[in-house]
Amino acid sequence: MSGLVRHSIIACLLLCASTTATADTVPFTLDASGRPVIQLTFDNETKQSAVIDTAARRTAMKETVAFAAGVERRGLNNIRHASAYGTLRLPLGSLDKLTVFNRRFKDNVVALYPDRSPLYIGGETTGLVGFDVMRGHVFRFNPTSGEVDVWSHSAQLANDGWMIVQGRANRSWDLVLETEFQGVDLTILVATGSSHTLVDLETAKKMFPEKTFKMNFGTWDVHRGLSTKPTNLDTLEIEGFTIGPWDIGKIEVGVTRLRFEPETRLKGKNVMVLGSDVLMRGPIAFDYRNQAVWVPKNHTNQTSR
Repeated sequence: MSGLVRHSIIACLLLCASTTATADTVPFTLDASGRPVIQLTFDNETKQSAVIDTAARRTAMKETVAFAAGVERRGLNNIRHASAYGTLRLPLGSLDKLTVFNRRFKDNVVALYPDRSPLYIGGETTGLVGFDVMRGHVFRFNPTSGEVDVWSHSAQLANDGWMIVQGRANRSWDLVLETEFQGVDLTILVATGSSHTLVDLETAKKMFPEKTFKMNFGTWDVHRGLSTKPTNLDTLEIEGFTIGPWDIGKIEVGVTRLRFEPETRLKGKNVMVLGSDVLMRGPIAFDYRNQAVWVPKNHTNQTSR
């Protein structure tokens, strides 16, 4: 075998190896409001459930759970949880060992929220998983099988023929997409921590200028990040909604007054919060290496949960 042929074969093998990803596969469930939930492990022993929130800047825990796991309080700081109405001022704590998605994190800083505060997770869930432990990885969720695959890059999705919906990260490292509907340019916050898809009132008026919004049409138990409350919302049923190559189809959105801090760079824009009622309908991947969402080819979500 000539040297040229041998080197060509070696180069081909290296290329094939570089585009084949080995995934860590872990189970997840959906809570009563349809948000993805995964188990956290502290100090290799204590296990707790946490909502995966793609619009949370930092992982957060209930104080009693955190202190039982050996978390040491380190003072107060402003935490930008875009899916929980902007900035929250919460104490921080340091955690020696935290295992999420089969990955161990050392000297991790977590946000703490008081047990008696109005902040609420619901059920047995006692925290949020935020961007700080998801950055730099790709997460493929399959709600049917209840499994999430975690990769260090997106090559496997491309090999499987999935479509990329390119987005961007704002200053809070929230995943943001862009689309146009009814002649209105929309900025879409990808928020698995929100149980429902929501659109800002002023944006809804631009999209449907002929409609009068009463803001008391119906009541949804809207979970957003760390908080939840029954909320009176007018609702819209939108047909043929798309984001790039992603044909989402029909969605129902709640109309409300969305508030965002200037640091998120969402203030003043036509904002829609894309919640788990849409994001968890079928297979989907969140790419924190390329700031993108991936969906299966020819995948259409035609119904709202």
